[in-house]
Amino acid sequence: MIPPRRSSSRGRLILWYCLAFGSIGAFHPLLSLVLERRGAPSGAIPLVLALFPLGVLIAGPFWGWLADRTGRTARVLSTAMGIAATGALITLLPGSYLALIPGLALIAMSRGGAIALFDVHTIAALGGGEIGRRNYGRVRMWGSTTFIAAVLGAGALAARVPEAPLFANAGLMLALAALTLSIPEASDARPPTRPVRLRELLAEPALARLYLISVLHVAAMSTYDHLFALHGASQGLSDTAISAAVGLGVTAEVAVLYLSPVLLRRVPPWALLTAAVLAGVPRWWVTGTTNSDAVLIAIQAAHGATFGLWWVGGVAYVASRAPDHLRASAQAGFVASGFGLGSLTALVTASQALPEVGSQALFQGLAGVSALAVLLLPWALRAKALGGSSDSSSGVAG
Repeated sequence: MIPPRRSSSRGRLILWYCLAFGSIGAFHPLLSLVLERRGAPSGAIPLVLALFPLGVLIAGPFWGWLADRTGRTARVLSTAMGIAATGALITLLPGSYLALIPGLALIAMSRGGAIALFDVHTIAALGGGEIGRRNYGRVRMWGSTTFIAAVLGAGALAARVPEAPLFANAGLMLALAALTLSIPEASDARPPTRPVRLRELLAEPALARLYLISVLHVAAMSTYDHLFALHGASQGLSDTAISAAVGLGVTAEVAVLYLSPVLLRRVPPWALLTAAVLAGVPRWWVTGTTNSDAVLIAIQAAHGATFGLWWVGGVAYVASRAPDHLRASAQAGFVASGFGLGSLTALVTASQALPEVGSQALFQGLAGVSALAVLLLPWALRAKALGGSSDSSSGVAG
C-alpha cells in the first residue's frame, strides 16, 4: 500500500505511462513509412527522424535542470507535455513531409525529457531509494504493454488509413497533457539548498562512464527503433508483420520489467547493463544477415535484453549514484546520452549510409558498435561514485 504522503497514486502513475508509451507505439515505429508516403527521399528520412534525438540531447538536460532548480517537477512536466501535445496537433496539418517538421520538432523538444522526469517522480512516489527503484518496473511495464497494443493497432490501421499514426499520437498526447495537469506536486517540493550545476554529473565517474556506454548501446537500438520498418519492408514484410515483430520485442521487454523487482534483489544493476550490451551483438548481426521472415521477426525478442535489462539496470544504477540535488538531471542525462547523442549520431550516419549500402549492411554494422561497447564495459563499470546517494544495499558494484 502506498502511504498517503506520496505525490501520486499507483493508478495515476500507470495511466500516465500507458498514454505516454501508447502515443509512442502508435507513432514512431511507422513514422518512417509516413514520411516516405508523404514524399520524403530515403536520405532525408533519417535526418527528419534525427529531430527526436536532437531534442532529447538539447532539451532533455534542460527539463531535468529546471526540475532540480525549481523543485517543482509536476509543474515542469505539465509545461513539457503541453508543448508536446501542441506539436502533435500541428502534425495533423496536410502537406508534404516538410509540413510535419514543425510539429515533430515540438514533440522532440518536450516528450523525451518529460519521460525522464516522470521516472524520477515515479521512483519517489513508490517509496524512493531501493524500494522505489525495485517497484518502478512493475509500474513502467504497463507503458510497454500499451505500446504493444498501439503498435499492432496502428499497423493494422495504417494499411487502410496511412495517416492513422499521426491521429492516434495526437489523441493520446492530448489525453496525456490533461492527465499531467492533475499530478500533484510533492508535499516536500522545494528548490535545492545548493546550486544545480550540470557539470557535476560529468565529475561523477560512475555516471560519466555509463553515459559513454549509453551513447554506443542506444545508437544501435535507435537505428532499430527508427529504421526497422524500412528494413522489414525491404525484406518483404507487410506493415502487419513489422508491427508483430516490434510487438514481440516489447512483449519480452514487459516480461523483464515485470521481473525487475526479483532481478534487482538478486542481480546488481551493473550485471543487467552488461547482459543488455552483450545481447546486442547477435541481435543486430542476425537482423542484418537473415533472409528468413520468421527469423527476422523472432530475433526481435532479444529486445527484452537489449532494452529491458538496459533500462531496468540503468535507471537503478543512475538513481543509486546520482547526487541528491541532481536526481532529475542525472536521469535526464542518462536518456540524453543514449537517446539523444547516441541516436543523433546513428541517424546522421544512417542518412549517409542507407542510400549507399542498404539496410542489411547498416544493421550488420550495428553488431560492431555493440562489440565496441562490450569491450569498454569493464572500464566503465569499475568507476566509483564520488558522492550522492549510493548505498551498499542497492546491489551496485564498481
